[in-house]
Amino acid sequence: METMDDWYNVELMTQHAFWNKHHLGCDEHYLVHKLRQHKDYLPEISRIAVKDGEVIGCIMYSTARVVDGAFTHEIITFGPLSVHPKWQGCGVGELLLRETMKLAADKGYKGIVIFGEPDYYPRMGFKTCDH
Repeated sequence: METMDDWYNVELMTQHAFWNKHHLGCDEHYLVHKLRQHKDYLPEISRIAVKDGEVIGCIMYSTARVVDGAFTHEIITFGPLSVHPKWQGCGVGELLLRETMKLAADKGYKGIVIFGEPDYYPRMGFKTCDH
């Protein structure tokens, strides 16, 4: 679980993970910074991965709502899921996701909705919107 002592290194690692990935620069590290202060942030489910004292990954969760006509469904979402570039492809992201999905289920959350890489998440059990 992340502590205040980890904050800088988590933000720096997230910046490295997303730098120039989808556009010039990135803003995911700023999202991490702001999310911790938001009322919907779920630190009890969010996690970091550490190897030899170095932060190599993180996943951050928050509550959200899906409105379907007159019905509002309380769900959770995550993002960013960040892995330092030198550890990408080594299973760190999958480990963080599987561990936190179990935590979410144990806490009684009924669903997780995300906006993310359509080729990555289905292998973890997520379905795309067109299914």
